Amino acid sequence: MVVGIDGRALQSARGVWRYLAPTLGALAAALPDDELRILAPGTAPLTGVPVAANVTLVRPPGASRRFYARSALLRRPRIDRCLGDPDVFWLPANHPCAISADVPLVLTIHDLSFDRRPQDFTRSERLNHRITNARAQARRADRILVTTAAVRDEVVAAYGVDAGRIDIVAPGISRPGQPETAAAIAAARARHGLPERYVLQVGALEPRKQPDVLARAATRAGIAAVFAGAGRLAPDLAGPGIHILGHVSDEDLDLLYAGALLLAYPSLLEGYGFPPQEAALRGTASVVSDLPVLREVLGDGARFVPPGDEDALTAALSDLAGNAVARDELVTNAQARVAPRTWTAAGEGVAATIRRAAQARA
Repeated sequence: MVVGIDGRALQSARGVWRYLAPTLGALAAALPDDELRILAPGTAPLTGVPVAANVTLVRPPGASRRFYARSALLRRPRIDRCLGDPDVFWLPANHPCAISADVPLVLTIHDLSFDRRPQDFTRSERLNHRITNARAQARRADRILVTTAAVRDEVVAAYGVDAGRIDIVAPGISRPGQPETAAAIAAARARHGLPERYVLQVGALEPRKQPDVLARAATRAGIAAVFAGAGRLAPDLAGPGIHILGHVSDEDLDLLYAGALLLAYPSLLEGYGFPPQEAALRGTASVVSDLPVLREVLGDGARFVPPGDEDALTAALSDLAGNAVARDELVTNAQARVAPRTWTAAGEGVAATIRRAAQARA
């Protein structure tokens, strides 16, 4: 079997890349007798391409954005045809492109933020979403991959897709890359000019992530707020006790997780929730928005507060900051939930869905 894969996310080590790159390596191992052909137009550097005998990288000439825009708007080129004639094609996110009707399609849908909160996106992002037509992509797909039952139910309700065509495959959670010693944690704090006690938020500084709510709540709770991420809300967050780090290395992020008093995840909408799980594996408890998807993923492994409720977030931060026993209990519970979520398991799950899609049309 030849599996075609859209690899455009490999050009940026964030966003969909956090899902695609480790899944690709696990997928190559799960399909040792099949060929994975990854499409990544242009010459931009790529990160996360698996080094394996059954992986082929195909890089058509021309700028990546122009290539995909032409495909989506003109229906040429059909991106599967750029990879020869794959037996099945995996699109690891809702992205604009044209795929031949006779090729089985597996589509990963991470969340419906572009439909539910379009105001959170820039004008160019909204245009990109319109060109993509996520509803049509979902209905065209032979199989759909989601990370949680909560997202599955949203897709069924929003797009009228048969739930029987949707598979739930949880992504893996990256384990710490090095021992997080007290000295290493202190050195990371010093590199970034951070105090000893801080609450950490990881991710894009965009409206649905509510970094402004955290900044105010942390200030009211008397705790420094550290933001590991970038985005258009960054200029609005400046103030005493606020530290905006932008993108940090994986090694430093591990240490920032381990050194944080708490992780905050005050989002209005999520599809999965990597940061609270990553924080738990590094010994840090989380305060998160009370969303169905986060209840499903974390269970009793986090303190939940109503989304957008600054008072409730302030109270939770204040309470947990002074209660080490409660923090430790949350970490223990979260670690038990996260333990089975490995990239090997994710790769095997994606492989099973790809086989199912290919066999359905055989």
